[in-house]
Amino acid sequence: MNHKKIEQKKVFTREKIFEAATVEFSEKGFSGARVDEIAGRAGVNKATIYYHIGDKKALYGAVLQRIFRSVADRMSSRIDAESDPLEKLEQFIRTMAETMRNNPYLPSIMLREVASAGKNWPDDILMEFIRIFTLLSGVLAEGKDAGIFRDTNILAIHFSTLGPLLFFNRIENKIRRFVEENEISPSVVQLPDRFEDVIVENVINTVLKKG
Repeated sequence: MNHKKIEQKKVFTREKIFEAATVEFSEKGFSGARVDEIAGRAGVNKATIYYHIGDKKALYGAVLQRIFRSVADRMSSRIDAESDPLEKLEQFIRTMAETMRNNPYLPSIMLREVASAGKNWPDDILMEFIRIFTLLSGVLAEGKDAGIFRDTNILAIHFSTLGPLLFFNRIENKIRRFVEENEISPSVVQLPDRFEDVIVENVINTVLKKG
């Protein structure tokens, strides 16, 4: 087997491991997940996981890092492509929402970590969070300098975006089914086609300078 095929096989194997680990961590959390179960899902043996990535802690960190590094890179690219602070802020929110859609197991993992006070988050993941905070901070500062945004707290804006997206992502299907089956009036429960549209509107209304 030539070098190129060997590398392709390694990449394929790592992808299978990451996919299996993401599901396992989502369903059982870090403490409940088992490397042998991940190996079974991926169709490899435990030694292969240890060889390609490492132990369970290393695997958990690698799974999360590849997700958050990807979203930070994508956010940065999309924000840089816009010139208007409002458009940049909207791109920040929509990229976060897109991440939830494209990584359906991520909300479960994150909510489990919130419940455990983030005890399993490695420092490398926190650095990716800092990258995301820095992007948002830059957008808010740019809008403030332009006289468009008022002075706001970056953490409050970030979590008022992330929190609703996380929670709604996890319970959206149940809520929609319940509302439909029980014929709940739209005046009681308003369910937009895309929840992120509501978040965009709310966050922009929060940061916009009035008057």
